[in-house]
Amino acid sequence: MIRAGAVMGELAGWERPNWFVQPGVAPEYDYSYGPQNWFDCCRAECDAIANRAALFDQSSYPVYMVEGNEALVCLNQISANNIDVAPGSIVYTQWLNEGGGIEADVTITRLSEDQFMVVSSCACEGRDYDWLQQHAGSHQVSVQNVTSGMMMIGLMGPQSRDLLAVLTHDDVSSQALPYYHSKEIELGYARVRANRLSYVGELGYELYMPTEFAAHVYERIIDHGSDIQLSHAGFHAMNVCRIEKGYRHFGHDISDETTPQAAGLGFAVDMDKPAFNGRDALLGIEQPLSERLVNFVLQTDDTVMIYHDEPVFCGDQMVGMTTSATYGFRLNRAVGIASISHADGVTKDWLQNQAFEIEVAGERFPISVSLGPFYDPKSLRIKS
Repeated sequence: MIRAGAVMGELAGWERPNWFVQPGVAPEYDYSYGPQNWFDCCRAECDAIANRAALFDQSSYPVYMVEGNEALVCLNQISANNIDVAPGSIVYTQWLNEGGGIEADVTITRLSEDQFMVVSSCACEGRDYDWLQQHAGSHQVSVQNVTSGMMMIGLMGPQSRDLLAVLTHDDVSSQALPYYHSKEIELGYARVRANRLSYVGELGYELYMPTEFAAHVYERIIDHGSDIQLSHAGFHAMNVCRIEKGYRHFGHDISDETTPQAAGLGFAVDMDKPAFNGRDALLGIEQPLSERLVNFVLQTDDTVMIYHDEPVFCGDQMVGMTTSATYGFRLNRAVGIASISHADGVTKDWLQNQAFEIEVAGERFPISVSLGPFYDPKSLRIKS
C-alpha cells in the first residue's frame, strides 16, 4: 500500500491506509484549521468510489466464526435482528444490553446450517469478542477469532461488478449475487468469499480470503483494474462516504446508551422474535422519541470544515450536538450526523417545520435536517 502512495494511520494497534497521495502532494500530514492537505486527494478517491471503482485494505476488520449445533440459537438470542435466514444470506444487526442499548454493530453471514461469520469494526475487536464469548458460554457452540488468518479487501464503486466478473469465472451478476448475499468464488489461485454489501453507499463487495492468499488476490485485482482506472482509497474517504449515506459508527454515533430506535436502526430489529437480549427494554420505549440521531447537510456549499461535537441550534435554543461530520465530496458540501432532542418528540413533521443551524468556530450556518440520508436516499446505487 505504501508503494501505491498510502499515508498510514493507526487504530487499535492496526496500521492502515488513511489516504493516498496525488502527484505533487507530500505523503505526510500538515494539519490546518481549514481544508487539510489531504483534502483534494480524498476528493479524488471519493470520485473513484462514485464513478469507477476503488480498492480498500480492510484487513483490520475483526472476523469471528461461530459454529455448532446451537450456533443459530446463540446468535438469535444475542442479536436484535433475525439470524434464521438461508445460507448465503447476510444480516445486519445490533447486539443489545438489557437496557436496549447497543453493545455491538455487526454483520452476520450464514455460511451453512450451523456455521456463521460475524464481522465487526476495528476498534471493537476485543470488546465484541468478549461480548460474544460471554453470551455463547451457555450454548453448545464454538467461537473463534480468526482475524489474523482472514484478510478482507473492499472493492467498491459502480464498476466493481465489471471488474469482479473479469477476475472470476463464477457468476457475480445481480441475480446470482444479490444485495446482502454471499458466495464463494474462485479468484486466481484463491477461494474467496464475496459479500455483496458496502459501507460507502455504492455497489460493492467485501472479499474475504485466507491471509496467505491476500498478496496474490491484491495483485490480480490491480493487474486487471487498469482497464477501469481502479483507484486505491483510504479510511478518510470511507468515513466521508459513510457519513454522506448516514451510516452509523459505533463510538461516534451510537453507544451502549443508544437504542436502535433512537439511532434510526429500527429496521435492523425483529420484534416478532419471541426473545432476544434487550427486547423487553425496547417494548417499554415511549413514542415519539424525545432524542434521535438525524442526518444534516449545510445549505450552502461553503468549504466549512466540521468534524463532530459542534452544537446544533433551533432558533436560539441549543438542541443537540453533531456526532460525526465531514466535507461530503459527492454532495459538494459539509454533511454530518447529529443527536437532536425535543421534549415533545423528534418527529419528521417537527424537523421539517423548524430552522436549524450548526455553529462552527463561533459562526452559525443553516443546515437541512432529515431522518433519512441525503446521498442516494432510496439506495438505488448500492442495489443496482
